[in-house]
Amino acid sequence: MSDTRTALLATADALTHARFSPMLQSLEYEVLWVQDGPGAISLCLSYPPEAVFLDHALPVTDGLSVAASLRRDPSVNDALPIALITGVPVDARKTEEAGITATLSRDPGYHHLRELVQGWQVAR
Repeated sequence: MSDTRTALLATADALTHARFSPMLQSLEYEVLWVQDGPGAISLCLSYPPEAVFLDHALPVTDGLSVAASLRRDPSVNDALPIALITGVPVDARKTEEAGITATLSRDPGYHHLRELVQGWQVAR
């Protein structure tokens, strides 16, 4: 049995994928990549990850709506960390209502991402 954790990365932006995927892999995550909101919901429910990274600007269903859908689903662990990736300011009330755990810039830097992920692991 592998010690590799899984992270769902939902973004249609190739640059965001190119930034986040290698950083998450270096943090010992297997990265599951989807490019739209419905795909993110489906994959998360069928293959539950240890962390979710949602692009705010996902096609079809945006990141906030995806997070809210996941939080309403009884099969999703309440402690599942869900990060919103965005390049624009987002209303803190909306992120809280959607169940977002953290908000990240499109280029958070490796050290910031590592600290965030380590904090999630300690909280478990």
